[in-house]
Amino acid sequence: MKKIPFPVLLKEAWQATFSQKTPWVFGFFIATASVLVQMFNRDLISLQIQSFEDLFRFITEKTPEEITLACLFLLALFLVHSFGTGNLIKSLSFLIKKPSALHSLFSFHFLWKNFSLTLIIECVFFFLILFLLGIFSLPFFVASQINPAVIPLLQSLAFFLFLPLLLILSLLKRFSLFYALFSSLRLRVVFETASLLLSRFFSASLLFFFFTLILTLLFTFLVNIAILTSTVLVEQNILPFTEFSVRFFLSLLFFSWFSVFENALWIAFFKSLASPRVTKKITKGEESLIEENVLVETPFV
Repeated sequence: MKKIPFPVLLKEAWQATFSQKTPWVFGFFIATASVLVQMFNRDLISLQIQSFEDLFRFITEKTPEEITLACLFLLALFLVHSFGTGNLIKSLSFLIKKPSALHSLFSFHFLWKNFSLTLIIECVFFFLILFLLGIFSLPFFVASQINPAVIPLLQSLAFFLFLPLLLILSLLKRFSLFYALFSSLRLRVVFETASLLLSRFFSASLLFFFFTLILTLLFTFLVNIAILTSTVLVEQNILPFTEFSVRFFLSLLFFSWFSVFENALWIAFFKSLASPRVTKKITKGEESLIEENVLVETPFV
């Protein structure tokens, strides 16, 4: 398995978060969508929706207008998140030694191109997940008609089969986004090259995924402590704000930074895998340098 230089990657990502201000703008878009989705999920949890039956009953109790508004709200958040993700990744292009082109980041054509590429890739993987969910739901449909007693066993089996597939798709989507935004490859070649990269460095990618997951959990824990402390200060009338405004704006601030840091960390890791390596080759007593390309073709054009 490829050795991952965690300290080097962390240092590079940390420096990247403060070297440019533009990525923070797009990190704010990601944070806004993420915080609003968390608030939406918190409202669903407060309704004690614990199964598909509860969710179906909850939906049937709502009017078509309420369902339409909720869908439009989630769609808008999805578009905002995609817009922020694509342009944030592009604004961090200086991490792979490419011209950052920050002067053109706010042109409509530049923003639209990054957004459209990201949206296409997000939709491809979204519908792929829906397709897999449809396949996994077939045994449940058959079991409900023939032998409902095996449904708990099928749920456990589906969970252990679907979770690894979801993890693989998540890694593949991230690498696909990097290739689409950092190179001039066609989309078909983007998916093929991302698949090749993931297959060659799957163990390292999996290890790095769990590393970033631990970082995310630790960061979320620290943010919750900061929000809890601020809430206590508000309740004691030390801060002239409401509890909701403190939670909302602190979440936006911290998660805007973390969005930039996490993407910078993944880009630094991606660069360590995808960039061509220079190796030494001894030929008839003479030492020469040859460029060993990890991928089918040069990843960055």
